[in-house]
Amino acid sequence: MPATLKQRVEALEQIVASLQQQQGPDPTGRAWVDDLYGKFAGDPVFENAMKLGRKYRQSLQPRVRKAKTKR
Repeated sequence: MPATLKQRVEALEQIVASLQQQQGPDPTGRAWVDDLYGKFAGDPVFENAMKLGRKYRQSLQPRVRKAKTKR
């Protein structure tokens, strides 16, 4: 008999809780992002990826049309 969605979610919550207990808190007290900050500074591949991402995000923005001026 297939499990209901509620049963599946409860099972996943138990697994996550178990994994969190196994992991425990970070003994250094540092956030994971602190280990990554500045790691890619000066990396040309990373800089190009950021440039392409920025260009893509800008392409999603609606373009503003200039109003025609009457002469």
